Amino acid sequence: MNSRSHIFCLIYGQLTRYWASHPPPNISTFHFFAHFRGFQHDRVPLIMGKNIFYLFLFLILSERLPAQEVPKVLHFTKNDYQGHFQNWDISQRKDLQLFFGNTSGLLKYDGTYWHKYALPSKQAVRAIHCGKDGKVFVGGFAAIGYWQANKNGKLDFTSLLEKVKEDSMGNEEIWHILPMGDKILFQSFSTLFIYDNEEIIKVRPPDNVMFARKIGDKIFIPTISKGIFEYKNDGSFDLVAGSEIFGGKKIATILPSSVSSMLVCTQNDGIYQQVGRTFVPWNCEVNNDMKSYQLNKAIQLSNSDFVFGTILNGLFVTDKQGNLKHHINQENGLQNNTVLSLFEDQAHELWVGLDKGIDLVVLDSPLQYFQDKTGEIGAVYAASLFKGNMYIGSNQGIFLKKYPEIKDKGFQLLPGSQGQVWDLQVFDGQLIAGLNNGSATIEGQKMGYLFTSTGVYTTIPHPERLDVLLQGSYTGINILKKSATGRWYFSNIIEGAEFSAYKLSFDNWGHLWVIHPKKGLYRLTLDPALKKAEKIELYSKEKGLPSDFNLDLINIGGEMIIKSDSLFFTLEEASGIFKQKKVLGKTKLEPGNFRLIGGRTGEWFQVLPFHTSFYHGNVTNLRISLITGNERIIPLETVGYLFCLDDGYAILPYQNDTLATKKMPPPLITGIEIGQNQFLDEPENLSLPLSLQPSNKQIRIFYTSPNFTFRPSMRTRLIGFDEKWSAYLPVFSKEFTNLAPGEYVFQVQGEESEAIASFRFSIEPHWYQTIWAMVGYVLLLSAFGWLLVHWHSRRMRNQMEHLQIEKEKELEQQRMHANNQLLQSEIQNKNRKLADTTMNLVRKNEMLLKIKRELEKTLQKREDGISKKSLLKLEHLIEEHLTSEEDWSIFESNFNQLHDQFFKRLKENYPDLTPGDLRLAAYLKMNLSSKEIAPLLNISVRGIENKRYRLRTKMNLDNEVNLTEFLMEF
Repeated sequence: MNSRSHIFCLIYGQLTRYWASHPPPNISTFHFFAHFRGFQHDRVPLIMGKNIFYLFLFLILSERLPAQEVPKVLHFTKNDYQGHFQNWDISQRKDLQLFFGNTSGLLKYDGTYWHKYALPSKQAVRAIHCGKDGKVFVGGFAAIGYWQANKNGKLDFTSLLEKVKEDSMGNEEIWHILPMGDKILFQSFSTLFIYDNEEIIKVRPPDNVMFARKIGDKIFIPTISKGIFEYKNDGSFDLVAGSEIFGGKKIATILPSSVSSMLVCTQNDGIYQQVGRTFVPWNCEVNNDMKSYQLNKAIQLSNSDFVFGTILNGLFVTDKQGNLKHHINQENGLQNNTVLSLFEDQAHELWVGLDKGIDLVVLDSPLQYFQDKTGEIGAVYAASLFKGNMYIGSNQGIFLKKYPEIKDKGFQLLPGSQGQVWDLQVFDGQLIAGLNNGSATIEGQKMGYLFTSTGVYTTIPHPERLDVLLQGSYTGINILKKSATGRWYFSNIIEGAEFSAYKLSFDNWGHLWVIHPKKGLYRLTLDPALKKAEKIELYSKEKGLPSDFNLDLINIGGEMIIKSDSLFFTLEEASGIFKQKKVLGKTKLEPGNFRLIGGRTGEWFQVLPFHTSFYHGNVTNLRISLITGNERIIPLETVGYLFCLDDGYAILPYQNDTLATKKMPPPLITGIEIGQNQFLDEPENLSLPLSLQPSNKQIRIFYTSPNFTFRPSMRTRLIGFDEKWSAYLPVFSKEFTNLAPGEYVFQVQGEESEAIASFRFSIEPHWYQTIWAMVGYVLLLSAFGWLLVHWHSRRMRNQMEHLQIEKEKELEQQRMHANNQLLQSEIQNKNRKLADTTMNLVRKNEMLLKIKRELEKTLQKREDGISKKSLLKLEHLIEEHLTSEEDWSIFESNFNQLHDQFFKRLKENYPDLTPGDLRLAAYLKMNLSSKEIAPLLNISVRGIENKRYRLRTKMNLDNEVNLTEFLMEF
């Protein structure tokens, strides 16, 4: 123990002695410090001055603790769980969901989502116990009851206060809950409340009680001043022999030591072991620590190890003999040094309820971590074990500590090593460092530079010359040689290779391969004197590599492998071309965003962004993320592999019984959100299937894998909607909208588990979608069908009748058409006859007129042989034929047959027309020209024109109107 620890313990002893001489009634040292540290317990008076408080706080914060590797610690802050800082108790239900007693109420955690439930009066939940029937029993100030899912899937609180004989619990506060077969024991400082599912019986212990404990089937009641009592089923108390020595000692907990003995853990006086009928101080290395740091909680793990939680200095994990395995506190892992509760879950992980947050200690992980919470060491890039020291190279410098001693001074900065460190390796008994400003040898806490001209990435031995090392630097390749005294020294730089060399490797043919940090892969042929590169070849795309950028060079089992893009390649020496490497050992190398890192013979690592797979005959998945772009895993002699992290490092021991990949728990459906307002947080207790109203158009299902160390990707499907599985995604809820009425089964599966969780639900149809509605629809449809058939039949009959009528009309029209055609034919015949008759009359009259004119010429010449009388007679006969009415009568008769009522209508419209005018009109209607009409009227053409003019005048026709066309259309 250093000087500060000694001063701290002296002051702490004075404080505890002061408290022992001035104890308020029924209040333990723990509750004094609870108030002292801000727990705000309303029953504890503040009796310390500010000066003592600040001095005490300074010593706590300034105490430097040894740096050591501890299990991974995951943090959950008040921002994560949306509750108060303090967490008083922890329990787990059979469905693996965890419950925490928080100052703000009850917290539930399923591995993905947190839920908070407040007690009716918003009291703190001090104690929790998850029963076999799914009830979550809780206790607090004037609060006693349980939480259980109701029929609607909501977690409701049932108070048991009415079952207490008195009207209220007064100032009683439940601090612990224990199962007693079918009964539940609620323990306050002064009373035991026994609940048997029907009533609560109050039992007064022999004295005020700290925390009741259960070992096996026995209930032990550690009192404040009278020792330890065993509670019997008949309600009596038996004093444990020899426990009288604990009178006045504050017992924090009781643990099983063996089948027939126990460990009694006091808050200020250390741990006692039961030996027969006496109790003696437990002879173990952590007992003095328990006296110094005030033991508060302790449990025994399933592997028989013990975990001790203190008020002042975090956790101490020991084996069953008390040998320290881990000391985890605020400096190396915890959020806070004050442990209020401890719990081992069903996956054998350790949960720690703190004065400030909740932590999960991954005890069953094969990895042990050193976390640099202060940032003093920084990101680790190199490490080596050398002469009893562990050397760590980081972006801050080189740090060292004694190894493997646990209790030492922690890491110390090597003087003069400040800056980026890339490499730490031992060659022929000398530790050589690759630094940002050169290379150096290290001996103990002293460092001697080999050169400072350029930074060094890596150092490798020459495959044939034991006295030569090659270093890849920022500006080229350096040669180190061994002097006559066996010391390494800088020799020369390889001429011609003046480019940055991030990684180096020799192949089986003696060529040196060089990787540039950004772009380029080179093969160098060195001269025998190692002075210059006789040949430099750049290997790029034409050599079979898909890309020249961000290449990687790996050596696994003596085989050189090049990573380019997402593929891996090996060189065929004969062709000089890189060929894709698809298999490593028995493992198929699929393209992907990962790196390969070689290990010991037959071992190698596949490094992905969020986890690393360790291949060692079997495959172990390690939940660890290395430094992106500078992933490094370093073998450390007989210790194990060191994983370089951005906030420290982790160690995987070579011999480890926990390397088998942990089996994932089955997935769990944890909540149903219906619409915007209704949320069911206990769906596993619902009567399935869940029936939803048709108005519920939106449903969101929450699910998780109750694995608390990491969240595996999950896939889902909804049978009844889509039978296909989705892709594996780190998504833990699925929303569906506008689902049709029907039966559905939602299924979810984790990426590393074959188990499937199912949730069945149905969406009820609207009233118009029910069976009765369907029956009504069928009846209505049948009636409609009958009406439709009836209407169709009637329509067909009407249509047939209509068709018959139409047919008859069509036949009648055909008959009329035939008659019309016949009449038209007759008319045409009559027209032709009338036209012929008219033309014959025209020709006859024309002929007679010609004859008459000739006779008139003859009479004028009158030859002797021809009698004048005879000629006159002949002329008279001709004149009679020209003026005869018989021709007109025949014409008129034929005309009236074609143009019935023509003369009547013409006379009615034009009463002033004379018979001559009517005869002219008839000839014009026949479309006869004036020349053709003149012989018929026995007048000249001019006379016809005059008559036409007079007729137009009598009919009052405009000059623009054609008389012939008018009469033809009349």
